[in-house]
Amino acid sequence: MDISDLYDNSYIQSMAIYGDYAFVLNTKGGCRVVDLNKKQVIAETRLATYVSDNHANHAEFSHQFKDQSSFPLLYVTPLYSGRCYVENYHPETNTFSREQTILLSTTVFSNERTTQFSIDRDKGLLYVISHKGLSEEHLRWFKLPDINKKWVTLTDDDLLGSHILTKIWNNSGQGSYIIKGNLYLMYGTDKTEHDIYVVDLNTFNYKHYEFSQFLSAEPEGLAPYKGYLMVNTNFPGGIYRLMKY
Repeated sequence: MDISDLYDNSYIQSMAIYGDYAFVLNTKGGCRVVDLNKKQVIAETRLATYVSDNHANHAEFSHQFKDQSSFPLLYVTPLYSGRCYVENYHPETNTFSREQTILLSTTVFSNERTTQFSIDRDKGLLYVISHKGLSEEHLRWFKLPDINKKWVTLTDDDLLGSHILTKIWNNSGQGSYIIKGNLYLMYGTDKTEHDIYVVDLNTFNYKHYEFSQFLSAEPEGLAPYKGYLMVNTNFPGGIYRLMKY
């Protein structure tokens, strides 16, 4: 489906899906709720962390619920911020509330740019994806923090494991998602090729898929829906079915 890439005077970034609803976020933290069955926007709102430089680069729903909300908690990563905002959507008022802020110790991430916080729902882990330039990607994983703590700082003492992926690709990172023990990493812009790398989180072997011929616009976010990974794009904006998982 098409969806305007310009909303609230800023452009599309990430996307998260729960049930039949896609939450499409823009650079400032504006949000449009899309009914995927009807293929139409049914609500417009803002994150609790809405600000001009939020740049909601990555977003995904967890498996956790709070305050009897009918939607799970939404984890939002501003670009290169070294933090993650955990937000709760309240459909009855069409508003968000910030439930938690997750920070990273500078001793752990001193020389890296953090791009995404991604959740392994099966194991209750939080993966932090960071990189140095375009040469390597560092995965670190932690126990998913207790949601009842308003502020959390992840340190060396919290680290459960890490792995460096030496990248053979030279492209800009976009969305990610963990499902069935695999980490899906998407890369590409409107001026470069588009790639998906599927990393087995047990062996760290990976498979590579290229989809430039299918999608000419810049890919942004990944989210599962009815057995497929969906991708949303920047200009011209849209939501597309990408691949089976």
